[in-house]
Amino acid sequence: MPQPQLNLAQQLALCQQIASLVRAKLPISGELSRATKQASRSISESAQSVDERITQGQSLADAIAGDPSRDSRILAACIESGEKAGQLDKALESWTEMHLANAKSSRELRTAMLYPTILIAVTLLSLGYVAWRLIPEYRNTYALFSQDLPDWLEAIVQVREHVGPFMGILLLLAVLPLAFWYWKRRRLDRHGIPCDAVRRMRLQALTTELASHMLEAGMPLTELTLLCSRAAGVPPSEAQAAFGLLGRQSPIPGLAKETSLLLATLHCGLLTPQQTTRQLAAVAASLRQNAGLMASRQAHWVPMLVALVVGVLTILTYVFLIYLPWILLLRQISAPPSLSY
Repeated sequence: MPQPQLNLAQQLALCQQIASLVRAKLPISGELSRATKQASRSISESAQSVDERITQGQSLADAIAGDPSRDSRILAACIESGEKAGQLDKALESWTEMHLANAKSSRELRTAMLYPTILIAVTLLSLGYVAWRLIPEYRNTYALFSQDLPDWLEAIVQVREHVGPFMGILLLLAVLPLAFWYWKRRRLDRHGIPCDAVRRMRLQALTTELASHMLEAGMPLTELTLLCSRAAGVPPSEAQAAFGLLGRQSPIPGLAKETSLLLATLHCGLLTPQQTTRQLAAVAASLRQNAGLMASRQAHWVPMLVALVVGVLTILTYVFLIYLPWILLLRQISAPPSLSY
């Protein structure tokens, strides 16, 4: 019978508890269930399931991240690197910190999008109301002078008669830039790395910190680069080639350029393991800080982008449906009548 897979929320809660148990030098098996008794039913049941799997002889990585999904592969690599470096608690804390920071950035972005969403709704309602009430006045004004409607006014009347599809097109144009940005943000490149700069930098900070822990524990670069590549979400086939890229002084997919450079410098013997460990820790802290700053900028400029697009659409709609028609209407009415012989 296949074992139930843990979702991300369950994995986060269990990893936090496991990190606390490891720091307290308590066994995971048995203690994990007791530590989560006061938690929600979902977390308590998942902890009991992980306990049972460990008791049956499964490794911690297989017990908590045994499914083939990308997130679970990253977690499994973090657990394996933490166990081999003797710093499982720090590895799990780095992994949970990355996901909690990403969740916080997403909440801040959703909050920042509240104003543009209201702006889009109010703008569409106001434009629809104006088009519905004002366009018939054009026809009535021409009727006062017993004139036929010109072609441009007939086109505008058609807009009023199909105001629903017209509002739909405006809505699509307003949200299209945001939808494209969101789609690009959620994409992964050919190496399985997030295209979103914030998530990519946080993932690079995680792998750099893991490399620092493993190097401090004296792990060989062959194993270190393999686990770091796996922790970056790179497919296993590409992760196997990571050390070869290091020997050729080429960037390792998934790792920050600074991290690859430091590991290549260590491989060439230009830095000692102690110096490289300190530099890797500094790079990880810098990447994490820059990711936070970039997330704050996103929460500001994305709503501004939506507001700018809505403003442009509003101006164009008012110009072509309201101001320009009235100007043409007044010019035609005020023109002197033609003399016929």
